[in-house]
Amino acid sequence: MGVFQDPGYRELKERLIESTGLAFYADRDEALTKLDQSGKSQLKQLNALHMFEKSLNAMFAHRYQLCADSFIACIDLNSWSHALYYYISGAAHLSLYRELKNQPGKQTEAAKQATLAEKDFKTAPTHIGKKKIMGRQLPFDVFVNRKVAKWEQRAKEWGCDFVDAIGVSPLEEMVYLWNGYKKMDNEQLERSLENLAWSESNPHWKHEGLDEKAILALLRSVVLRNQRKHSEAKALLRTEILCHDPAAFKGQNRDDWTAPTAHYEMAVNLWMERHEYVKQFGTELVDPESARRQITHPDLAGDAELVAECKKWVEKARGWEKYELDARIGMKVTTAADAVKKWEAKRPGWVVQT
Repeated sequence: MGVFQDPGYRELKERLIESTGLAFYADRDEALTKLDQSGKSQLKQLNALHMFEKSLNAMFAHRYQLCADSFIACIDLNSWSHALYYYISGAAHLSLYRELKNQPGKQTEAAKQATLAEKDFKTAPTHIGKKKIMGRQLPFDVFVNRKVAKWEQRAKEWGCDFVDAIGVSPLEEMVYLWNGYKKMDNEQLERSLENLAWSESNPHWKHEGLDEKAILALLRSVVLRNQRKHSEAKALLRTEILCHDPAAFKGQNRDDWTAPTAHYEMAVNLWMERHEYVKQFGTELVDPESARRQITHPDLAGDAELVAECKKWVEKARGWEKYELDARIGMKVTTAADAVKKWEAKRPGWVVQT
């Protein structure tokens, strides 16, 4: 029987389409239910896609155990990115450890999750280099290897356990890099803010460097942006990242990707504040400053000013020198640049010259 006559193929494909639509509207639990209801296909690639979609939805829904189990299951279905799968599984176990650590009577389970997290994180680098693109390591493989090395170095310097040397939630970091925040409802976004706040309550936070604090500021700003709190989001970017010399984020084992990403995020905030965006997506502007601008600049002239400023930030991000994750962030920046170009092409009379 051919693949396209395989009932499992048809059912699984339908469930994937349904779950993708539900996930787009932030109905994460229902999307997971649809994926759980689907069967198996003779086509291994479709089974792999199904499991990966399930893994991402579990991550975005803060279903940590399911997230860990699902990403580990991807290993048997997909020959790519095994290092990343182990890494995200470790990040999910770390989230469970942090959640249970200070709960009465949960110490044994917390210790178990810490052990699982460390095991997965340290297994991840052993799978690096097995797959390459044009003879080069996969971008996420390089990222994973550096992250684990960073935490090992910090654990040694600070005299603490490996899991306690990890800074800002690596799972929340993955949520951003896989575009998860825009697929969350407000309750899920608040849960992410709680996870990010955990970092500052960690006794080792006082040892953190600028690059780690920039990760916290960036991720917080993204959550706030998705809550339509644009003034707060932009203020965080300005005061915690953009005010610093980009060279300050460079160095061995440091995260240098937040500086160019902060420029991109400034552009996205401005893009989302436009009248056209609000009208198209029907999203309420929670931020008072943004709402006032809608009243005082009620026409395309106001949008044109926002687009002009947005374009400046996009161009700065686009012209950035080589940095870690530039391929992934670069795709976001290119998409933003194309959106600005199309806006200007449709409204040549409204383009603000800068």
